[in-house]
Amino acid sequence: MVFLSQQLYTFVMMFLLGILIGIGFILYQYLLNRINLKSIYMNILDLFFSIIAAVVGFLVLIYANWGELRFFVILSMFLGFISCMGFKKVIRKR
Repeated sequence: MVFLSQQLYTFVMMFLLGILIGIGFILYQYLLNRINLKSIYMNILDLFFSIIAAVVGFLVLIYANWGELRFFVILSMFLGFISCMGFKKVIRKR
C-alpha cells in the first residue's frame, strides 16, 4: 500500500523531471538552430536526446517510486514539460 505522501512526492519529482527535460529540450533546440547540420545527423541527435531523456526518466522513476509506472506519473511529467514549453512561449512574446 502506497501512502498519499509517497504519491505526492512521486508526482512532484516527475513534474520537476518534466520541467528539466523541457529545459534540456529548449537548450537542445537552441544549439541545433545555431549549428547547421545535415538532416541525418539531426535525426541521430534527436534519437540520442530521446534515449538520454528516457534513461534519466527511468532512473528518477526508480528512485522516486520503485519503478511503478502509473497514470499520474505520466501525467505529471507531461504537465511539467508542457508548463516549461508554455513558459518559453511567454518569454518569447516579450
